[in-house]
Amino acid sequence: MPPDETTGSPPRTFSLVSDKPRTDNQDGRELRDLERESLKLRNERDSAQIRNIEADRAMRQTYAARILRYLEIYSGSILILVLLQGFGIRGFSLAAEVMVALVSTTAIAAIGLVGFIARGLFR
Repeated sequence: MPPDETTGSPPRTFSLVSDKPRTDNQDGRELRDLERESLKLRNERDSAQIRNIEADRAMRQTYAARILRYLEIYSGSILILVLLQGFGIRGFSLAAEVMVALVSTTAIAAIGLVGFIARGLFR
């Protein structure tokens, strides 16, 4: 920086606007620029949060659909086994304990998965 013409000493520098003896037009522009930059950063942060929420929602919907599809296939398989057992088609036979275990685990899986999905989707 060039020396001050009136005193010959180097010009005084200020670290903060509030340290200056008086404000000038440059200070107002700097403050507006800082406010603008702050708003821009907040906007970027908020946009990133929105994108994360949207991605989270899409993943939950995808996995909820997959879990539901799994439950449908599993329950359908158990239904086929129950029908085969009940009508004795082609000599199919399972022990009573096996049938009880299959039917009860199907009910537990249905109740548990539906509760798990509902809790995850509506949190």
